[in-house]
Amino acid sequence: KKIIKNNRDELIIEFERFRKMYAGVKRGLDAELTNLQSKHKDTWWNIIPLLIPAYQRQLTEKQAKIKANPKAFIPEWKHLRTYINQRGWEEESGETTETPKQQILSTTKYKYADD
Repeated sequence: KKIIKNNRDELIIEFERFRKMYAGVKRGLDAELTNLQSKHKDTWWNIIPLLIPAYQRQLTEKQAKIKANPKAFIPEWKHLRTYINQRGWEEESGETTETPKQQILSTTKYKYADD
């Protein structure tokens, strides 16, 4: 599938906007774009328009969680390469930010000998 050059240029500009706003660890434009294009060969041009809206939604959700409970565990942003490779833009809202171990610890009541 061939992408018209002007549209391709616009997609690259949009990807660069996303890359610059992304809060996690990231590499240069060429490295990140090459990773996206190689990981998602047949769909990368469809993914780029989804990145900024998904990231802004995730950022808003993360900020709300921090505001609601400043002491809660909120993981750092994934490296951009990982975000792209694991299709991070598809993560649904309301997903837990706790690891399975933290979930178990938060729901388990321990009885001690003194109780």
